[in-house]
Amino acid sequence: SGIAEDTAENSAENTVEDTGDGAGLVSSATCNDRPWEGSMGTAENVGLSSKRLAVLDRVMKERYVDTGVLPGIQTLVWRGGELAHAGMSGRMDLERDTPMREDAIFRIYSMSKPIAATALMMLHEQGAFALSDPVAKFLPELGAMKVMTGFDKKGQPVLVDAKSPMTMRQMLSHTAGLGYGIIPEGLDRGEDLYRAADLRARGTTLAEFVPKLAKLPLLYQP
Repeated sequence: SGIAEDTAENSAENTVEDTGDGAGLVSSATCNDRPWEGSMGTAENVGLSSKRLAVLDRVMKERYVDTGVLPGIQTLVWRGGELAHAGMSGRMDLERDTPMREDAIFRIYSMSKPIAATALMMLHEQGAFALSDPVAKFLPELGAMKVMTGFDKKGQPVLVDAKSPMTMRQMLSHTAGLGYGIIPEGLDRGEDLYRAADLRARGTTLAEFVPKLAKLPLLYQP
């Protein structure tokens, strides 16, 4: 399965999980109890259990809402192209004490990540790559990247060899050592290097992006 998480408005969290059997779970955090009743079929019609899905609602509420980790949660489960389950708990606005509604609007970011991760995991299921494969097997340019440990007195980055090559698993879990280049200038000198490289320049192709990235250091050991 592939899992990706993103931050939503009001400190909300959105989780997309591919269960690998045609079922999909989307948990939108920042939630009435039975939304979308008119368009929702029964769980049993698609081979799921209503009783077990009720446990999902309880656990999500107890683990995330009741503990204060999240303001509220909205959960939808699809299978075979049908909405089989919907549940909500908590609030969409804590200050106004507004219960979550089915038409709540969430501000979410980085939604290309679950799409890319799901596509990669489909290829993984087909045997196209192993999670332990080095990234350089597919992008050789990234195999020689050094790791930055700090800056010298002249302000130049101090570089060392990576203790191990970054893997596909690390790329999917954001632990490969790569920077973003979107951190505000001056807060992180390593990120400043990525910002200066202008990796996100409009019109940059993948063929141009990878060599530019390869010239930068990893910000920590993979």
